[in-house]
Amino acid sequence: MNATKSFQTILWHLKHRRGMYVADGYIPLVSFLEGYDQAIQDTYPVTILSDFQNWIKDKQKRDFSVHWAYYILI
Repeated sequence: MNATKSFQTILWHLKHRRGMYVADGYIPLVSFLEGYDQAIQDTYPVTILSDFQNWIKDKQKRDFSVHWAYYILI
């Protein structure tokens, strides 16, 4: 299993069984995803959320200095 597949698996679980992993709310979800991303770095040499932030920058064709979680709320 690669990092992307691992992240897709956890996202599926969060969608279907969120209460098992995080409390309701945006902040707990972001915190969980950040922690998960940090934890898989020991196994996979990529950071999915860093790549996600870069993807947002490319898609919006602009640079921003805020964290991805804040930017997608704007």
